[in-house]
Amino acid sequence: MKKRFAFFLMCVCLLMVSHAAVFAGNDETAEERTGKVVVNLSQPGSLEDAAPDVVWEDKVDTLKITGKLNSYDLRMVRRFCGSDEYGSFYPTSLKQIDLSEATIVPDDESSKAYYIIAEDKGTTREYYVDKDKPLLLPDKLFYNCCSIESIVLPQYIREIGVGAFFKCVAMKELKMPDEITDIHHTAFGVCNSMESFVLPSRLTNMGNYLFTYCENLKEVVIPEGVTRLNKRTFEQTPLLKNIRLPKSLRDLSPEALFGANGLETLEIPEGIVSLPEGCVEACSALKEVSLPSTLVEIGQNAFQDCYRLESVTFKEGLRHIGLYAFKNCRVLRNVVLPHSLESIDNEAFINCNDMANLQFGNGLKTIGEKAFFHNNNIETLVFPETMEKIDYAAFAECMGLKKVVLGKGSPQIIGNPFLGCFALKAFEVDADNPKYTTDDGTLYSKDHSMLYAYPNGRESKTFAMHPQTERTDDFVFWFCKNLEEVEFSLSFKSFGYRAFCGCSNLKKITVKTNEPVENEYTDDVFEEVNRDVCQLVVPEGCRQVYLQSPTWGGFNIVESTTSGMGKNGNENMTVKDSGAGIVIDNVGADVHTVTLSNLSGQTLSRASVGHGCAVLPAEALPAGGYVVTLHGVDGNRTLKLIRH
Repeated sequence: MKKRFAFFLMCVCLLMVSHAAVFAGNDETAEERTGKVVVNLSQPGSLEDAAPDVVWEDKVDTLKITGKLNSYDLRMVRRFCGSDEYGSFYPTSLKQIDLSEATIVPDDESSKAYYIIAEDKGTTREYYVDKDKPLLLPDKLFYNCCSIESIVLPQYIREIGVGAFFKCVAMKELKMPDEITDIHHTAFGVCNSMESFVLPSRLTNMGNYLFTYCENLKEVVIPEGVTRLNKRTFEQTPLLKNIRLPKSLRDLSPEALFGANGLETLEIPEGIVSLPEGCVEACSALKEVSLPSTLVEIGQNAFQDCYRLESVTFKEGLRHIGLYAFKNCRVLRNVVLPHSLESIDNEAFINCNDMANLQFGNGLKTIGEKAFFHNNNIETLVFPETMEKIDYAAFAECMGLKKVVLGKGSPQIIGNPFLGCFALKAFEVDADNPKYTTDDGTLYSKDHSMLYAYPNGRESKTFAMHPQTERTDDFVFWFCKNLEEVEFSLSFKSFGYRAFCGCSNLKKITVKTNEPVENEYTDDVFEEVNRDVCQLVVPEGCRQVYLQSPTWGGFNIVESTTSGMGKNGNENMTVKDSGAGIVIDNVGADVHTVTLSNLSGQTLSRASVGHGCAVLPAEALPAGGYVVTLHGVDGNRTLKLIRH
């Protein structure tokens, strides 16, 4: 009872003195303090009575305890180190506790006592020494022991329990047996004063959140033998600039290095096959990463929000980059992707604003939606022949992009992957490309029936569709601010979704179909086009039907005239009857369609003009007189043809 009464008096005194006096050791002189006290326990549960008065009077710098300690003894150990059995703050002046020759043993069932009551996943729990884990330093043993600076662990310990040193905010030194193999979750979390951890050389397993919020941590030595790095191991460690991962590492858990906000360089060791979700996410100081040749996949969010990441060394073997993998890596540059890479998922490199010198390998097949959205320093894109799909807005609003080279590649192009690229001047494809062609830098299907993408930075303010164009893809002219005049083909049949949205400077639109082509979507195909100012030129006699159109009705509608051929007629035009067809060559640039009629005015055949030439089918026509009509921008011109 002597020790309990003395302990009670000490508590009263501590409550009465000031906060400063508490941390000064009750103002005793250096001579009054005892350097080191050794307490030998004859039996478990006897620490309270065995500890001398100087320990209870808080006049000891170093305390060594030998013998067997049960849960009740551990409750006393916690008090000496700065926290009571409820995990509350209880400061003392003890600097070091040495348990190297102590043994932690379970309680007898008749005298079972907890060493701490603490919350565990939202439930209050009493903690006892686990009789089934004789080599374990118990869970939360030193939890919130806020004043102890140095701890020496028992030599027989082989694993460290969950949260064993969590919130030991003053601890600067921890001596562990080199034979420890397992350290469980949160063991060293919020050890704010620790600057260095040299982990046991025989360690193989490390738990989640192991060093989380260790604000002054500068060095961790992870031994060879550790094969897995678990969740958020180094979260919020702002002074830890370099982490050397052991060569034995074979697995990184999701979020393994999440929030390691001091990390500046990182080399992933050979043997790692996958970087899982959030693996290196939110490492805000990270500048340089080297990836191993064994890496096959970079998972979702793997490097998201690494704002200072400048360089990533990719190696052959990588096949897939996942969703948001490098999202918001704002200063990432010189991205050279390996030939082994096959797929890049949606938004993988979105908002990598400073990206330049992007190079694709020759094995790439698919690029997902918005994969490189807002990557402003890319000037030229060259795609490999292996490409199979470039998805919607994959390179949208890449403000520096000037040229796109498809070469021989014939990928599926969805919804204008290059919308809003205001500097884009031209698309380029090889002449023998099986699927695509270009006309003055504009991307068409091989037969010109589909208009896929218009280069937003094209210098000309006027655009005339190819005569054979029947439809546009989605977002084809998205926010083409410099476009003032557009001429539709006579063959035109359907709009893509929001095809002319944002073309606010359009002043003139010319259509050639007698019946209005209607927008099939709910959204306005001409959103932000000023219909009151923009003139719509329709075929003669069609103004009324266009006025009633839900797509065209709001425009300033005028009718075209059918006067003689305009200024662009070509005097070198030739008409030849080959027997199978009537070939009209050297046609003027303003002519878009040629028709063949009999003398009664009945149209017999029609052909679009391409590259100054049109061929009218005529194999079955008998001899006699016919009329060839050239339909141009400024009117029509007729020629009489006699077939023998």
